[in-house]
Amino acid sequence: MLGLGGSVVKGVGSNVSFLLSTALSIGIIGLMHFFKPIIVDSPSLTIFGGFSSSVLFVFVLTAINNLENVLFGDGFEANFIPEVVLALGAALSVAGTIHGVCVTTGFAFSAIALYYLHSLSQKRYGGAPFVYSSMKKKK
Repeated sequence: MLGLGGSVVKGVGSNVSFLLSTALSIGIIGLMHFFKPIIVDSPSLTIFGGFSSSVLFVFVLTAINNLENVLFGDGFEANFIPEVVLALGAALSVAGTIHGVCVTTGFAFSAIALYYLHSLSQKRYGGAPFVYSSMKKKK
């Protein structure tokens, strides 16, 4: 990937990415609880609280997958069950401690984020294309 000025930008390793995503997750949780009184007072900020929980979902999912890559070797893929469900449960649990609307909007924003993460992953790493099969029998 090219950065500013045409320089090559390389990503960090799984261990550093795990630490960064864990630190950012803890930071988001802390900020959400610090600003809880402000978030609860405004309907538009409760929606922003749900968006914040979807960002938390992405960082928790990244941390889980990077931890698995460190423990089990590179190329370990996150599956829907248990990794995505665990990350979603953690993010929505935090959102539930802020406001009930944050849970609902957090789920919606997390579903959108998961869709874009999946499409980004398919473009970057490729994968087997999904083949639609028909249930009709040919005559």
